[in-house]
Amino acid sequence: MNFPDFSLASFRKHPVVVGVVSSLEVLEALVASGSAPCDLVELRLDLIDRDDEILIPLAAGVKQPLLITLRDRLEGGSWRGVEQARLARYQRWATKARWFDIELRADHEAWLEYRAFADAANVHLIGSCHDFEQCPTLDEIRGLIARSRAVKADVFKLAALTTTDAGVEILERGLRLNHGDLPLCMIGMGARGPMSRVHLPLHGSCLTYGAIGETNAPGQPQAEDLVRALVDLHAGYAAWRSHRVGVSP
Repeated sequence: MNFPDFSLASFRKHPVVVGVVSSLEVLEALVASGSAPCDLVELRLDLIDRDDEILIPLAAGVKQPLLITLRDRLEGGSWRGVEQARLARYQRWATKARWFDIELRADHEAWLEYRAFADAANVHLIGSCHDFEQCPTLDEIRGLIARSRAVKADVFKLAALTTTDAGVEILERGLRLNHGDLPLCMIGMGARGPMSRVHLPLHGSCLTYGAIGETNAPGQPQAEDLVRALVDLHAGYAAWRSHRVGVSP
């Protein structure tokens, strides 16, 4: 059974667990297993490093909706191309995936093209920012949210270093800065990363990320552990998840 996609409106009711796939071997195993321990599968194309002619037919076997990411090397990824090349790859995936990630650092002209692509293909854009060295201040987070609105991203994502509970608290306070309908995702990395990825969805973070198999970020837990924790702690998520998969995890 293929699981249906979910709407942006659903983020007002419950979080969504993203399972990150970082290698061809994990993707092949995921397809062979027939199911993924998450709600949305992120394919890190910059890390999988295979031609789309191989990956697109293979990924058709994934039952969950797909998020496609070519993470820039400046934000922890391996992609070094120009924006036109990334846009061309995203266009090739538009019939298979409904979610695409672009760093907010991409220039405004590039974002105009991504937005035009998303509108034409009826897909969603996640505007992301990753800081592996520190946790931004509230004013900096406010600026990033404003940038996300300016480029018309559908979702704002911030992943930041959280070595102490104080960093997690800043991200939690950042979730309260949203006074409109832009869904916000805040996740921690580092020592308090695992805790943050359960705690912040309980306070409004629309997405939380965990690995499927090998990890690719400091403090990244397994996606299936996030699902179990949120089923126990978030009534709205538990009800949605139970209805979606037919049984509780």
